[in-house]
Amino acid sequence: MTTLTRNRETRTISGVCSGLARYIAIDVTWVRLAFILLSLASGLGTALYVVLAVLIPFEEDVSLPLGEIVKNNLNDIVETVERMFEQLYEATGQNRLVALLLILMGAFLLMSQFGWLGYGWVIVTSMILIGGFIIFRRGNNK
Repeated sequence: MTTLTRNRETRTISGVCSGLARYIAIDVTWVRLAFILLSLASGLGTALYVVLAVLIPFEEDVSLPLGEIVKNNLNDIVETVERMFEQLYEATGQNRLVALLLILMGAFLLMSQFGWLGYGWVIVTSMILIGGFIIFRRGNNK
């Protein structure tokens, strides 16, 4: 039986879906779809994805103790988020507009948590934090 690991070359974000797909021998599209549906339905998919990204080792780290795996994975998550933000900045000259839209959408969805819509708190909080991060991190770099 194969060991559940992530691969840096086959990953889209952190490699959780491709690692799970390889481990259970199904197409990665089905795993990604499952995470998306779980995220939209309850936010559970996002939370589960993050937990698995922290706990599942990369292939080269499989022999390390769990503490080292978690430390390495957390560092990789930070690098991935920074890389994704840099790609967002390069893709659009309207960073503040994108950030403002994310904050407004997040605020709307947060208010909806009081009974109007069934989105998960993880998605809502993420949108607000991402928008705020873009505005405040790049505020001085117009």
